[in-house]
Amino acid sequence: MQMLGRFFLCFVTALKCQYSSAHEKREFNPIPMASAMVMTNNQMLEFKTASFGKTNHHVVPLEIITNTSTHIKVGDYNFDGALDFCISYVDEGKRTYTINRIFIFSKSTMTFEEIFPNCGDEFINLKVDVARRRLISTYFLGNVAMRCSTKPRVKS
Repeated sequence: MQMLGRFFLCFVTALKCQYSSAHEKREFNPIPMASAMVMTNNQMLEFKTASFGKTNHHVVPLEIITNTSTHIKVGDYNFDGALDFCISYVDEGKRTYTINRIFIFSKSTMTFEEIFPNCGDEFINLKVDVARRRLISTYFLGNVAMRCSTKPRVKS
């Protein structure tokens, strides 16, 4: 009976850890007069913005096949002074690379818009070069890893 109790406790603890790693939530102010809430929930990304009485709500599929944990990072990814966010997770193959999806805050629409690198389909192993105002990532040409430099546009 004690063994069954221990097994059940381990099972519940494992489920709790899996649940907490699959769900993450961040609240922040992209600009002084706007608020934002970003949340990952299983295979979905949800974000809401509110400013001057206007509310925007978006749900975006993450399209992650495996049960990997996602992380939300808040920062200025297009160097315009407004806070943006990035969703990151490890690749589904050998779990060697970090995949990043970047969402830039647009002051004109008061919501976030996803940006993409100049080369490749996604920001892999993202590095933010603040001095040169560029996003450095990796892409593959055949089986060869190449460096990609993206200078994000400032959304007004």
